[in-house]
This record gives sequence, C-alpha cells and structure tokens, in this order.
Amino acid sequence: MALTGSPRARAICILGMHRSGTSVVVRSVNLLGVYLGEDGDLLPPVPDNREGVWERQDIVNFHNRVLAHFSRAWHSVGPLPEEWHKSEGIQPFRNELRELISGRLCIDLLCVYVVRNPLDVAKSLQQREGFPIDKSFGIWLTATLAALNATRDVPTVFVSYDKFLSDWEPELRRCVAGLSIPWPADDSRLREGMASFLRADLRHSASLATDLSSEDVPRPVIELYRLLYGASEGFIPESVPDVRDTVERLRCEFYESSRYFRHDVERLFTVEHLWAQSRFRLADLDVAVRMQEAALNALRQELRRIHSTLGWSLGKKLEWLTNKALPSLSVRREYYDLTLLLIKTLVRQGWRRLIFEPRGVWGAFREKQLDGRLEAREKQFEEWFDVIEPDFSEDPSYNVWISQHEPTKTRLRAMRSEAKSWPYQPKISLITPVYNPGEFELIECIKSVLVQIYDNWELCLVDGGSDKPHVRRIMKAFARMDRRIKSVRLRKNLGIAGNSNEALRRATGEYVGFLDHDDVLAPFALYEVVEALNEKPELDFVYSDEDKVPANSKARYGPYFKPGWSPDLFSSVMYTCHFGVYRRSLIDEIGGFRDGFDGSQDFDLTLRVTEKTDKIFHVPKVLYHWRSGEGSAASSVNEKLYAYESAKKALGEFLHRRRIAGTVLNGHERGNYRVKRAIIGTPLVSIVIPTRNRRDLLERCLTSIGQKTDYKNYEIVVVNNQSDDPNTIAYLDQLRLRPSCRVLDYDQPFNFSAINNMGAKHAKGEILLFLNNDTEVISQEWLGAMLEHAQRKEVGAVGAKLLYPDNRVQHAGVILGLRRGVAEHAYKGLPDSDPGYFQNLHLVRNYSAVTGACLMTRKEVFDEVGGFDAEHLPVAFNDVDFCLRLRKMGYLIVYTPYAVLYHYESATRGRELDPREEEYMKTRWKAVIDDDPYYNPNLTRDAYDFSLRLQ
Repeated sequence: MALTGSPRARAICILGMHRSGTSVVVRSVNLLGVYLGEDGDLLPPVPDNREGVWERQDIVNFHNRVLAHFSRAWHSVGPLPEEWHKSEGIQPFRNELRELISGRLCIDLLCVYVVRNPLDVAKSLQQREGFPIDKSFGIWLTATLAALNATRDVPTVFVSYDKFLSDWEPELRRCVAGLSIPWPADDSRLREGMASFLRADLRHSASLATDLSSEDVPRPVIELYRLLYGASEGFIPESVPDVRDTVERLRCEFYESSRYFRHDVERLFTVEHLWAQSRFRLADLDVAVRMQEAALNALRQELRRIHSTLGWSLGKKLEWLTNKALPSLSVRREYYDLTLLLIKTLVRQGWRRLIFEPRGVWGAFREKQLDGRLEAREKQFEEWFDVIEPDFSEDPSYNVWISQHEPTKTRLRAMRSEAKSWPYQPKISLITPVYNPGEFELIECIKSVLVQIYDNWELCLVDGGSDKPHVRRIMKAFARMDRRIKSVRLRKNLGIAGNSNEALRRATGEYVGFLDHDDVLAPFALYEVVEALNEKPELDFVYSDEDKVPANSKARYGPYFKPGWSPDLFSSVMYTCHFGVYRRSLIDEIGGFRDGFDGSQDFDLTLRVTEKTDKIFHVPKVLYHWRSGEGSAASSVNEKLYAYESAKKALGEFLHRRRIAGTVLNGHERGNYRVKRAIIGTPLVSIVIPTRNRRDLLERCLTSIGQKTDYKNYEIVVVNNQSDDPNTIAYLDQLRLRPSCRVLDYDQPFNFSAINNMGAKHAKGEILLFLNNDTEVISQEWLGAMLEHAQRKEVGAVGAKLLYPDNRVQHAGVILGLRRGVAEHAYKGLPDSDPGYFQNLHLVRNYSAVTGACLMTRKEVFDEVGGFDAEHLPVAFNDVDFCLRLRKMGYLIVYTPYAVLYHYESATRGRELDPREEEYMKTRWKAVIDDDPYYNPNLTRDAYDFSLRLQ
C-alpha cells in the first residue's frame, strides 16, 4: 500500500496471519487515504470474507507461484531453501517482480502488525481449511516469527484485532499516529465506511488470553502471543534488543524442536501440494482421455470395415500359418528367409550373381537378419515398456519421494538414447538361480530385465529341478522371445550356491549382477551401474539402494538408503545386499559361491571380494525391489534362521583369512553381528581431560573411570585451564598425588584445541583418549571397545555412544551438512532403546567424524596429522576438522556403540558458534560437507532421524 499526498514516498506493510484481521486494518487505513489499487486489481470477496480481502491479485498470484516453484504453499512450515533467491529457475520471477514494483519504489517503509489470539486463528483455520489445531499453531508460529524477523529493523505499530471490533476508533487513532497519517477534519466518510464493513458478527470465535493456558498449546506459541499482546497494549521494554532476542530465541527453539511437527508437517504439506497438483492434472487428463476415446471409436469403426474384407482375412491366415510354422528368429525362419533371398536374387539379378558374388549375397542376408533381430528386439522392448505401470507406494512420504526423484517414461527413453552414445558399454550378465518361484513373481522378475534401458545384458536362468510346471514353461517362452536370455534346467537342485555357479559358468559378460528369481530390477538399474562404470571404469564392485515389494503386488515400501562403502558396517551386517554388480574376473578368481553358507552365500562371496579390492562404489538410487513373500528374509528376520549362523561362519573365516584375532558375536538385533577384535598387547592409554573449575563434574568423571573400566593400563592427564575455584584447586592438588594421574596447567585463555594438544604432548601412552570432564562411564568395556579399533592401522579415530542423563542419544556419530550447518550428531534426541535407521544406532560403523567429547586415536596418527587446529578452530569443530584431515589421509573413522557414557551437556543449549570458525569449515571442507559419503543424499538434512529427504 502507498500513502497518497505525502511529501515523501512511503509504503505500509500490514503483517499478520491468515484469519487474524489484516483485511480489517487494511480497509481502515484505506478509508484514511492509503492507496491500494484500482477496484479490478483487488481480490474479490469470498464466502468466509464477504466484505473483501483487500489484496492485489497480481501480488498474491506472484507469491503463490514462487512458493509453488519450491513445492510450498502459504501454510508451509519452515523457511524457503537457503539462498533461494539465487537458485536456478528463479530469474524469471525476479524479472516479473521488477515489473510489479516498477514506479512503486518507496523511500520509507512502515509496518503494522495485527495481533489476534492464536487460538482464534487456529480455530478459524480449522473451520475454513480443515487443518488440525496443532498444525494451525505451527503455521501461526512459523509465519509470525518469520514476519517479525524480516522486519526487525522497520518501524512497526502493533494493533489488536479484538479492540478493532469492540471499539475501533481509539485503536485506529493509535495506529495512524504511529504511521503519521493525518486524521481527517471531517471524518464522517470514515465513520460511514467503518460502519459498512466492520461488524461483530464477522468474528467466528473470541478466545481470552487465559484460554491458551487451558488448551494444549505449545509453550512458544503462548510466550510469543504474550509478547505481541504486550506490544499492542504499549508494554514494550525499553530495551528493544530484549524483544528481538526473545523473538530470535523462540525462532531458534521452534526450528530446533522436532516435537512441533516441523519435519512431519513439511512432508505432509508436500504431499498435500502434490495431491492438489494431481487433481488439476487429472481433470486435464480426463478431458484428453474423452477426446482420445472419441478418436479411438472412429478408428475402431474403420478397423471393423477393413477386417470384414476378404483380402484382410486371407492375409491374416497366411501370416498366422507362417509364424506358426516358422517362428520369428528361429533357425527355420532363417532358412526360409535365405531361400526367399536366393529366389529373388536369381529372378532379379540372374544366376551369375549367385555364382560369382556368393559372399555379397550371404553378407546381405546376415545384415538383413541382424536388422530383423534388432527391429524385433526394439519392438519387444517398446511393447514391454509401454505396459509398465508407474511405481507407487502406500506410504505417502515414499510415494512423494518416488514422484520427485525417479525418471518418468519420457526421461527413461531419453536415458536409453544417451546410453547408446557411451564409449564403454560392457556386457552385464545377470545371474538368477531358479527354484519353484510363483508364476507372477517369476514373470515380473524376467520382465524387469527385458525393459532395461541399457540393453547390453544377458540373463542366465538356471532352474534347479523345479517341480512346478509353470517354471519351465515361462523360462522357455522368454528364452525363445529374446536370445539374451539363457535358460538351463538342471537334473537336481544344487542349492542357491550351486545353481548360481552353474549360471556363472554360462555368463559371458565383463560384469555379473545377482538377481533373485522373485525380485525386480528398476528399469534404469543397469543404466545407473554402467554410467558409474563409464565415469570410473576401474570399479570392481558396485552396489545400490533397495526397497521391498509384497507378494503378488507392486506397491513398494521400506526403502533402504545406504551409506558409501563402510567396511565396519559391512562387518556388522550384510548391508550392500541388493543390487550388487561385480567384475566377473574377480568372481572367477575367488572361485564363485561356496557351499556351506546357505542363506548367506552372497555375504560370504562379497566378503571375499572385498579382500581383493577396494574399488567399490555406491549408487545412491533404488535400483532393486526385494520381494517379501512368505518364507523370504525380506518379510521377517525370523525366516531362514540358518542364514544367521552361516553369516557368522562367513565372518569367522573372513577374520581367519586376514589373520585378525577376534570373535564373531550376535549383535543387538537378529541379523546383526559384532566382530570383537582382540586387543594386541596392553598398550598404555592416556586419557586427556581438559577442565576448569566444576570439581563436581571432574570428580564424577574420574570416579566412574576408576570404578567402571575393565581395561586397566591407562593414565589420567588432567589439563587445568585457569581454575580459580578453591574447592576445585584443592581437588586438583589431591590428583597430583595419585601415581596414575598427572595435572598440567594451561595458563592461557580458553582454546579447546590448544588445551588438548598440550595434554597430548605430555601424554606417555601410545594411545590417546580425549575425554570431556562432563562425562560419566556407563559400560565396563568402554575403553577396550574403543581400543580394539584404535589399534588398527587403517583406523584414524574412534568415537563412542554418548547419552543424555535421561538415556536419550547425544552422540552416535557425526553427519556433515545436517541442519544447514557444518555437522550434527546422528540420532540426537532419540531414546537409546530405538534401533535407529535399519538398526544402525547399535552397530559398529564408519562415519566422516566423531565427537571430541570422547575420541580415541593413536599418538603417532595424532602427530602425523598435526593435532587439533588451535589457530583456526579454538572452540568449535576442531574434532570434525581433525577427523576430516584423517579421512583425507586415507584413515577410517569408527563409531562403536559398545563404549557408552553419559554426557551431561545441556540437551537444549545450542552450540555457541563463532561465525569465523563456521565459515572456515564451510570453506575448507565444502565438498565433503555438501556430500557426506557416509550419509545417503536421499535422507533428510533437516532432522537427526534418517527420514526421507523431500524437495
């Protein structure tokens, strides 16, 4: 809005939630001379706002299209993506915005914020939109905090909607005084206008401030409303920054809190948005379908006329007889085609052509045969491809993910053309042992291979003597259909390992992939694998993400988005599983599958492969759909219990072959394992503990170490940073007398990196353990559980599981780029009883970093990498930087859940970050922060729970 007749150009911004009375205030100041636009420019009245909403249609439409571009709507919770205004595709909107504001640029901006009880807003949204009350509170809180934050430096007048309705004049006079709008000498027109549209019956509900306490209203909503209500009453603290700090704190609390639906509501809104788009699209499709049906009816009538002719009937019978006697691509058909060619050549070119140029005639025949096969293959592909139904899931979130991330049929056809231009097109042999699968499952499995958009493949089907008649019939039918399908029937069942080895003997591809007889490949599975091989032709093993499909259904569920190659996770669970593609020469070298590992033969095979190569690559896309039929391990961990013993046996032999002393134990859940390595010798562990004052924390930490540590060869190195509390100083003096404890004094300003570096320099042990003083040991084996990994030459650092005192997770590994920052802790805030994403919370695995609150490393490695960075990172991120430098040098970072401690860090206190440290990390480690190799890019960046990432 613009104020007319003013000596300086000014604009007024009316702020407030939907249903909070913004239209009332807009119309009121409009009656005082504020220009809104012409009548045709404004939105028309609507049923629940009969007096009009007083907004410009072009501005509203522009806002809605910008939000839709980012898959959002006015009721979305959470901000737009960071630096959204710089994103690709936003340029047209910027140009349009320039046109909208052209000639309307203002010098001064003033704001009016309309305050209404959020309970009334929520009830109104519930009535109008059908939103649940909790969801409405979330919308109100998000919109209000965003508006206040965006206008924090703009002069703002707070007015009460309830006061406008009860007695508008005093409230309006206070409003216009703040806006410096003159009150008219003759205000009769104003009063008539106000009386014409301002009526008490327009208000659907009138709640009191005290009602908020009696309802289940989130605390931030109550606190923010009280602040706004006080502002509308004129009760503003003298110190404006206090108000701003309160708003900023509430904003941070809201976005930090997972309780108030931010993550779940975002996903819900995305689903709702896509659903609305689908409705409009369905309406358009419905019209198109009706037009197509009319055209088809006309074509059917024409076809009936043609089919009724004698020539058509005779031609079809002749074609049927030829195809029956001489099937396409059969040997008989080749002889038939050759005979026809010889007769045509003799008639058209004479017998000399046959005698003197037989090679030319034969070459033309072979070329024609090849063209025929390729044409038949293309036709076959298109026939199968056209009947593919769009993938779907009954899980709304996963359904949205599928629609956002997986290619459409149009894109698949374009990808197929792209694949034909690749310089490297290796043949991939798909190995499928078959034994009594269901008819539907076997057909779906083979069809999924036939529609692969990368076509240099072969399918080796080996039937281990199935007694179900449909198996042989289906295999033979598909083998006749496409020569790339090899079908073999054995006299007896040799088991999965034996049947797979028979298939391997018949494979001619450079790479082999393994496909179970009832599972399904995504149409782009081989394309993604070969695309990776074109980028990195040295790869020996490629694996992908996967999900599941029920028996006799195509409804996908349970996606497993895996990390990059994590050898410690692989020792804990066979996580690579499906879809795996291996270099065939490597499979031949290790001797293929081995008997005696029933149910875990692929685990044993892959363990032996990883002993021969580290050229392993992960494709972070769902390329494989695992059938969860009755008796399948996909349906329940209680199926095929023998497989778990086979897996333990495979791991045991893996340790034996690599001369690793250790035992294989059952893990936290069935199907998971713990490789417990033996500690070599009794190396001295130096436990470095920085401290300042807080004797209670340090004493509890040291007491727990003394009482709950099985491994006894350790020393304590306490680094005192300018403690001035007499009680703490007395306790430190006592520690100096203990033979296994030393106290060092760091008499400089706080620098966490320098303090730990000093402790490491004076440590006597070959193993260093950096430990915060606000920790308490829980598990007896904690030190040994970390030491068994820290002594490994390939490992750079080891981290522990840290819990809050209420047994919620504080640290279980570090994920880079989480929460739009440098790094955050995995599973933060989840109960320790929660298994985590695919039980990963309780598995030994690799991460890019672990917290320095409890971090173990070898002293030689610490010195090799140069310790913690005291110059650039004196307070924060020094642990993450240390781990990333280790990773850059080729070392692994290991998280073990068997070292468990309490960490008394405040569960609600945010980390006090120095922007310079954060900027340093984002600059130095940008590439890895943007793409953490141990965190799948399809998982959320906005929460700690490994949920889906939706656009």
